[in-house]
Amino acid sequence: MRALQPFSLKPLLRRAMANESMERYRQAYIDYKTVLQIDSSIQAANDSANRITKTLIDQDGPSWREKLPPIPVVPVAAQLHRWDGGNLPSENKPSTTDLNREEQVQMNRMYSEEAMEKFKRLKNEGNDFVKTGEYEKAANKYSECMKLNTEECTVYTNRALCYLKLYKYEEAKRDCDHVLQIEDSNIKAFYRRALAYKGLQVRKKNMAGILKHF
Repeated sequence: MRALQPFSLKPLLRRAMANESMERYRQAYIDYKTVLQIDSSIQAANDSANRITKTLIDQDGPSWREKLPPIPVVPVAAQLHRWDGGNLPSENKPSTTDLNREEQVQMNRMYSEEAMEKFKRLKNEGNDFVKTGEYEKAANKYSECMKLNTEECTVYTNRALCYLKLYKYEEAKRDCDHVLQIEDSNIKAFYRRALAYKGLQVRKKNMAGILKHF
């Protein structure tokens, strides 16, 4: 990846999103934290850093911070002079407030596009795993999708299917319940929740039968 101009905001954020999309979570976390030193008002960077923190805790456990590269310290000058007005007369330069607002809009738009592409890629990978019967791997891909979008019902009904195949009936029921809170007439969610209930009833009956022998 091409070297960045030190503490250049937009290229740094693009690199952070690229690292996140390629699941290089430690590098992405460092870049997002550096971005926030330059401009703490960028909500997309803050949200991403929080999301990656959860991923790193799951991945590395309580000592996840010890495995991070050092976070660069951004000089005060880089924090205070994020925009170079060149030779424009001072009265023609946009105000700092206007620049920050426009910058925030651009960053959020760029982040949304990157997140959407990552969501589609993960969903397609999950669908491919379902086709080959690799339900655990598929469920993991759908779980990654949910970190990016909790309102997309398809990934919940798809993960519910995976859980049914894995005999994880409580988890399947929970996913279907979530969908029905958003779309109360979702046929797949109703059907798969019914299968989850049936699986739970069979398991309960089998457990009762086993206990009779003790």
